[in-house]
Amino acid sequence: MRILVWLDDNFEEVFTCVLMVIMTMFICTQVLTRYVLHMAMSWTEEVSRYLFIWTVYVGISYGVKKDKHISVDVFHDFAPPQYKHLVATIGDLLFLGFAFFVAFKGQQVFEIIMDSGQTSPACSIPMWIVYGAMPFGMALASFRLVQKIWRRYNGKHDNRQSEKAACACPVSAE
Repeated sequence: MRILVWLDDNFEEVFTCVLMVIMTMFICTQVLTRYVLHMAMSWTEEVSRYLFIWTVYVGISYGVKKDKHISVDVFHDFAPPQYKHLVATIGDLLFLGFAFFVAFKGQQVFEIIMDSGQTSPACSIPMWIVYGAMPFGMALASFRLVQKIWRRYNGKHDNRQSEKAACACPVSAE
């Protein structure tokens, strides 16, 4: 049970940080070998690109978890206090529908690529590994959205409400 709680709290952060460190090392190696040793290693660019794709899709889930995605707050800000949870939930349900749709369509593309046997040009990496980032990341974002809605209505901490309250500046009527 402890491992599940740890994964719930840290998965996206650890996953994206590890990928970004590896990606940075590969890019630095590419620059060093190209400009100092005058030889190009094409595989570093290709693998870095694929790591970046995975970082972006898992990062979407991280943004959901931390409530850091761009949103239109005008409805939330002008809603009466008793409807703020409802407005936030409607926004999350719209995002959930989009995330689920993209995960579903991404899974279809993933299966087509997997059946095709396509590989990357420089490293011969099976392309289904790269295309798996979209359904994985969007399914994880869908899970985080469901988790967020569940927590909102079961008395758990809601990041949006606490941050807005903490950042609210009184406006003088002068």
